[in-house]
Amino acid sequence: MTRTKFYSSQIGGKDVSSHSYTGSPFSLLKHDLLTALRLFPYLPYIAYPLKPCLSGPLCELYPSTSNLWAMCLHLILVCIQVPFLLSTPFWLLLPLWVVVIYAGVFVVVNQTICLLLNGRKSSFESQPKFAAKRKEFEHEQWMFMNGVAVGQHWLQSNIDRLAITFGRPIIGIHNKTLGIPFDLLQVLFQRVISIQNPSLRANYATLKHYLYKPSLSKVILIMHSQGGIEGSLILDWLLAEVPQDLLTKLEIYTFGNAANHFNNPHLHLRSQEDAFRFRASKTYLPRDGMPGIGREGKVGKTIHHIEHYTHTCDFVAKWGVLHFINPSNSPLNDSPDVPRFMGRVFEREGRGHQFGMHYLDSMFPLKPAVVENEGIGESGFVGANEENDFMDEIVEFGSPGAGDENSGFRGHVLESVGLSAMMTGARNPNLGGDEEEVDGEVGVVDESPISSVRESWHRSGSGEFENGLGFTSLENGGSKKVKKEYRVRDLSRLWRYRNGRSPEDGNGPERRGTI
Repeated sequence: MTRTKFYSSQIGGKDVSSHSYTGSPFSLLKHDLLTALRLFPYLPYIAYPLKPCLSGPLCELYPSTSNLWAMCLHLILVCIQVPFLLSTPFWLLLPLWVVVIYAGVFVVVNQTICLLLNGRKSSFESQPKFAAKRKEFEHEQWMFMNGVAVGQHWLQSNIDRLAITFGRPIIGIHNKTLGIPFDLLQVLFQRVISIQNPSLRANYATLKHYLYKPSLSKVILIMHSQGGIEGSLILDWLLAEVPQDLLTKLEIYTFGNAANHFNNPHLHLRSQEDAFRFRASKTYLPRDGMPGIGREGKVGKTIHHIEHYTHTCDFVAKWGVLHFINPSNSPLNDSPDVPRFMGRVFEREGRGHQFGMHYLDSMFPLKPAVVENEGIGESGFVGANEENDFMDEIVEFGSPGAGDENSGFRGHVLESVGLSAMMTGARNPNLGGDEEEVDGEVGVVDESPISSVRESWHRSGSGEFENGLGFTSLENGGSKKVKKEYRVRDLSRLWRYRNGRSPEDGNGPERRGTI
């Protein structure tokens, strides 16, 4: 069975990274271009593999009329934009009036084709037939931020696919495509000089509106590709302006994230110091709360839940999130200039970058209806498939030694292997009595756990863990403890939202005060 690598979130600290914030734009551009050249062999996997399209017409490259029309328009844009960009050095040799006419004609033709791709709407909602509004989800708001080359049809397909998977209505603020060549230039500018575009400003305004809405206790933001870049910039703005108790409503999940940083500071210095102190030590969960927490639970990071989902052979993910989280295959893993990239990461052994046909179909596949063209909204599917190969994969913990002071790892250290077992020799006193002392699993909860239920910390300390599984399990009537292997479904919080379900969170103010 294949294994998915799991990386705990970075801790952060007082050291200053020269990347993104204080680095020269020219050095950042050089770094991005050289990294892209090094990763060039993975470029075909942005579109490949072309099959299977398990979600049918909801897949980006499925040969439906609407998809073929979008691909045709993109091909035309590539054919006119690439020569236009290559011709710019020769403008110095031409009369000004020729350049003005040439550029004017290009802009008119280019904008007309982009209008055919994007339409005029700036925001979209999933179709009610796929997920109607339900009273039990009135306290939630789900949003999606798309990536490169997404026109109105693909955005609608993406949010409809999410609605079928999670059983909630989804709002998509459209990051309108400018054509693939121009979109790639925009990505570079956003990473190097944090340039803003209309969709970024609209997403920020919309997200801030929902965070201030008193009737909402959860705002779930899903991003793909370039959406991760825009999301990281929006998060910077929110951290600078919005009260942190409101930001505890926010949950972030990314796929193929292209960002070069992702901030999420600790709420208190003591919490950060404890994260360093306990990241590789023999520890347990005391009855009176987590280290540095106490019973009131005011601890951890501002955003309580951040998860990044990636493929090992996705060019964009390798250029983005996988390049900056300190995995062993990154040349930055021994550099003091590694930027902050917060959040837990799942790295699946797989190829492809497209949101629907590659990521969702491999990680959150749909279950076909018994009769074709029936199911939810006559989509041919009845929801997320509970029998999921990805969710059943055994987790392998990435960046070995990253939490060890003696490992020689010079980048940002990672938090304790939070949702996994801590392989220590300490005995957990919470087990009580004269129970046999065993090697291994003593629970330490990560900054982005599956559940926010406060009592789950105490349960995990007695060998149960948030999702009902233990760091150890009992055999022979409870007389023998054995180690357990963890699968993706045990650690993925997003999976707990499938088919209209929800993680076991507290409600209201208590939820906002927990990790």
